[in-house]
Amino acid sequence: LEMLTMWGMSLPQVATTLAAALVGNQAGLLSDAVLNAVVVMMLVTAILGPLIVRQTARSLPVPETELSTEAPESDWQATTDRPFTIVVPVYNPRTEQYLIELAALIAEYWGGVIKPLAIANAQSQMDSPRMNRVFQQRESLLATAAQLGQSLNVAVDPLLRIDNHVAEGISRTAREQKANLVIMGWSERHTFTARLFGTLIDNVLWSTHCPLAITYLRMSPRKMTHCLVPIKQFTAAEAHKVQIAIAIAQHSGAQVTLLHVTPRPPSTHREMALHKRMRALAGEISPDIDLQVRVHCQADTAKAIVQEAQFCDLVVMRTYRRRSSTGDISISDISNQVARQLNCSLILLGEPRSNWLHQASQ
Repeated sequence: LEMLTMWGMSLPQVATTLAAALVGNQAGLLSDAVLNAVVVMMLVTAILGPLIVRQTARSLPVPETELSTEAPESDWQATTDRPFTIVVPVYNPRTEQYLIELAALIAEYWGGVIKPLAIANAQSQMDSPRMNRVFQQRESLLATAAQLGQSLNVAVDPLLRIDNHVAEGISRTAREQKANLVIMGWSERHTFTARLFGTLIDNVLWSTHCPLAITYLRMSPRKMTHCLVPIKQFTAAEAHKVQIAIAIAQHSGAQVTLLHVTPRPPSTHREMALHKRMRALAGEISPDIDLQVRVHCQADTAKAIVQEAQFCDLVVMRTYRRRSSTGDISISDISNQVARQLNCSLILLGEPRSNWLHQASQ
């Protein structure tokens, strides 16, 4: 198969052959009949080569490398001088409660603090009636967030900031507070790319220094019973997704399923290694948490995730921030496909640009 694939890749004779034949014909070294034969050969090989590669490359065996079972080193660690800090921008009363509940579960898991953040757009006159109304609205949102946090027995430190740009205000505050995580939400999903990643969350996702959890919560995180976490790579960023699901499961007793999708059936040895690697991502967890690991064999990753999520309350995925040719943030194709088809809650975890550049270089 390897020889056939290589032969198929080297078979097309187009550019150099055609140029040499034209020069030879113009110089009188090759007849018109030979030139026509070269053109026919060029067409045949240009069509036949890709067809051969397409048929043979699918069946090429993929070498199975040894997978380490050691857990990746995570930077989500609270210290004695700085607790695990979660910044939660509050600007939509419809999503505020679920956001605070999610932040409270994560803060409880890490022994951290929630910092609800309200941004007031700067005005030319700070004593204007409009500025006073904005301040009152933001203070009301922060008061509600503080009450929710206190009722959930977590430390709450509300923040009110004046800034010219909301997205920059969120990113700057997160940096100033040395936040470990920013949690934001959106209420509409049918125009996912246009509405979500073209506006506020677009800019925060691109500029924040820490992971950003973009959430669409259809129910209270405290009532979820089954969380699905697709696993692609075995890195610290993947471990962050697992830790969010475990933080939810620790309170509600939810089942957490880690799913790895592969296009070809793995050997028994490799499947066992994959199971160990996925469990290593979870680290040391309470025996009360029902952790399941699955290896799903299917070429269409998005379809496999949607199938597994049919009976789940939450799917936790990862998204990559990259600039498109138009300058906008583009979401990965798999995340986009899954988000459009899911009927349950969704969390997309965006990692800082420095993190995934570092992983790509390794």
